[in-house]
Amino acid sequence: MKATFALLVACALPAGCGASALRAQQAQQTVPREISERLNESANVLLEMAAGPSDGIPEGDLAKARCIAVIPGLKRGAFIVGAQHGAGFASCRTTAGWSAPAAVKLSGGSIGLQAGGEESDVVMALLNPNAQYQLLQEGLKFGTNATAMAGSVGRVTDNARADALVWSRSGGAFAGVSVNGATLRADDDANRDLYGAGISPELVLSGRVQPPQAADQFMQILSRVAGR
Repeated sequence: MKATFALLVACALPAGCGASALRAQQAQQTVPREISERLNESANVLLEMAAGPSDGIPEGDLAKARCIAVIPGLKRGAFIVGAQHGAGFASCRTTAGWSAPAAVKLSGGSIGLQAGGEESDVVMALLNPNAQYQLLQEGLKFGTNATAMAGSVGRVTDNARADALVWSRSGGAFAGVSVNGATLRADDDANRDLYGAGISPELVLSGRVQPPQAADQFMQILSRVAGR
């Protein structure tokens, strides 16, 4: 009732039902603990995997990314609807900096953790307009509407023609991962928990939604490792 009243008040003001209404709705939104923990896990994974100049994700690859997705704790064989694992967050670069994070999930296909581990942290850099567009539409279907290749580690920046670069870490060490046939798409349930009903992932990733307080660490680390 309070959230509805706040929206009605915002819409009655001269500015209308735009940014002020979104802020009013977000102010009433309580972020579930599971979502907050996943945001912090994603932030820590990104920081750790981008940390070393000689043994981390090349700074240049992150600096040229249009969007960055982080999937902490990706598990072999855990790709079922509603599974906790295979889920993380993505943010896209805007003229004002990085957008608020949208919840995403990686599922299906022939995802393979090539180091023999059962769990891996994954970071993806989406490099071009096609990758960003597909993410905002029906999802990035690797091998169908988007291509991906393993990113290098260290000082060498990739000169990739793929739509996305993918890095994975298993057991504390970088390892290869195959995402052929997999799909990266919005996690609608988690986005609803984070932002409330009626706020689409497209709206979030366009930069028109303010990041919630629960995403402070994620936003700070993203700007630190990938620039604005």
